[in-house]
Amino acid sequence: MSEEVKKRWEQMQIKTFTKWCNMHLAKKGSSIEDLTTGFCDGVKLIELLEVIGEANLGKYNKNPRLRLQKIENLNKALAFIKERGVSLVSIGSEDICDGNVKLTLGMIWTIILRFAISDLSEEGLSAKQGLLLWCQKKTKGYRDVDVKDFQDSFKDGLAFCALIHRHRPDLLDFDSLSKENARENLDLAFDVAEKNLGIPKLLDTEDMLSLPRPDERSVMTYCAALYKVFSAYDKVEMAGQRIGKFVSFMKAVQDMIHDYEERAAALVAWIGEKEGVYGQTPEVSEYQAVREMVAAFKEYRRSEKAGKVAEQSDLAALLSNIQIKLKSMNRPSYAPPAGLSTPEIDDAMDQLTSHERAYRSALNAALRAILDHLRHAFADPANAFNDMMQGYKTFLGETLEGDFEAQRAAYQEKRDELFAHAPELDTIKAAEEACEACNIEENEYSEHTWEDLKGAFDQMLKTMDKKIAFLTAQANESEGGISADKMVEFQQSFDAFDTDHNHTLERLEFFACLASLGLADVDFTGQNPEAEKVFQEVSEGTGCVTFEQYVKYMSSLCEDTFDPQQIAEALRAIADGKDWVTEADMQRACMDPEQIEYVKTALPMHANGQGYDYTAWCQ
Repeated sequence: MSEEVKKRWEQMQIKTFTKWCNMHLAKKGSSIEDLTTGFCDGVKLIELLEVIGEANLGKYNKNPRLRLQKIENLNKALAFIKERGVSLVSIGSEDICDGNVKLTLGMIWTIILRFAISDLSEEGLSAKQGLLLWCQKKTKGYRDVDVKDFQDSFKDGLAFCALIHRHRPDLLDFDSLSKENARENLDLAFDVAEKNLGIPKLLDTEDMLSLPRPDERSVMTYCAALYKVFSAYDKVEMAGQRIGKFVSFMKAVQDMIHDYEERAAALVAWIGEKEGVYGQTPEVSEYQAVREMVAAFKEYRRSEKAGKVAEQSDLAALLSNIQIKLKSMNRPSYAPPAGLSTPEIDDAMDQLTSHERAYRSALNAALRAILDHLRHAFADPANAFNDMMQGYKTFLGETLEGDFEAQRAAYQEKRDELFAHAPELDTIKAAEEACEACNIEENEYSEHTWEDLKGAFDQMLKTMDKKIAFLTAQANESEGGISADKMVEFQQSFDAFDTDHNHTLERLEFFACLASLGLADVDFTGQNPEAEKVFQEVSEGTGCVTFEQYVKYMSSLCEDTFDPQQIAEALRAIADGKDWVTEADMQRACMDPEQIEYVKTALPMHANGQGYDYTAWCQ
């Protein structure tokens, strides 16, 4: 670098730093004309530091005449700078007092770095890197703007215009600007910033254009001034984004509330309608009529009533989810309209059940000849099972404490407890079948049927699965986790093969799972190498597969990939192991006609002429 260029850089710094100092000194009603002499007595320097440092430096010589007094002022100023954590290397009071240009510029740059740029650090970077990163982020996407430094990147003025346009698009038309019109761009940016943003023209257009590369420190000083003004805009933008997220959250909750209220009102209306039907004592005298009414009532309980009981359970879960969401955002809990709360719905459903019980009791009066010990053989375990279910129903209506993961664990524990009661349903079913064999279709000792209990049991498992899946999805929402519906599917399939109900899949149980998925030809003696390899990988050598390991494995199977090996294996399965596939094979695989036509067109005919050669195609 030539001495001439260095000198011109120095002059550019002097002008920029002088304007920057005067921008702040104006708040004291003061200014300097010459940077090298304006701070010699320390008075202006103290005033500058009091403004930018937002402090009072105390008493000092406001009209110093003696060199000693000037030195005292400068010592006070430099001491304040050091107190603010700024290291002034090789810069002393005598240097400033004597008007040393180089050291004075160094002092002012140090002050600018500390009080105007140091707080601009972004993402743990240095002040310079942070300011550069901010300029890069705000100008990203602008035509012909590529900010790499504080020299050449700003020479044509487009970067300055982009920074202004990003925050105040109303002040200039960026699309009309050209990279070739550097002077016009610079003049426009400096004029707009001065007139509309209150930023003085710290830079001169002529200096930016005439120098081979503009002075870095001068450009940084101007960019820092732009940052100070626009940081308020960024804060408003962030606030807008935060409000937007909150509004979206509240809208989602409001939609859930609207859904709850509509469904709850419909359920309450249905309960009222059925109370009008079953609140009256049936008047019948013939056995066949009783049997027909019993059959009709049984169908009602099996289908219509079971659906409404399921809806009742779903509403309780929905209301719980609403409260969980509101609590997660520190919002007040939701209070349903009168008559639509879950306790009120439960009371109404219980009242309907009471009417149904009275209705059915009247019908049962015509069927007293049925053997009581068979009735008790069914009723005792059925009632006990229902009582047990009521306890879990009560649990579902409770609001649990803790985070999503803690709540999920609690629901999982309860679900496992509930699932352990499944064998009891077999006993209840056998007892019911014994009653039906003796034409006992109603039991005065119990209001339940195996199907009622099985349906309620299955529904409660589904409700718990939905709740567990919902909480799992809430905990994993920002991380792209497994969907709630897929988690329910995994839980149900796991339970289907967990025949010993020990919450793990043993070797043969897992082999049966593989067989159901069509993943291996399983030898249930446990000697199948293919199945054994998969079992060892999934179980991680522990001898059994946990639910978490099963979810991980099933999730990997659900990921669609299209590598040649996978495609070849799929076609080999369709072709039943042959090296060629026929149109009949593809039809048996339920492929769409259009898909079949594409395969026929894409695949070459096999050498035997009996089908299409997929092996060469997959390669």
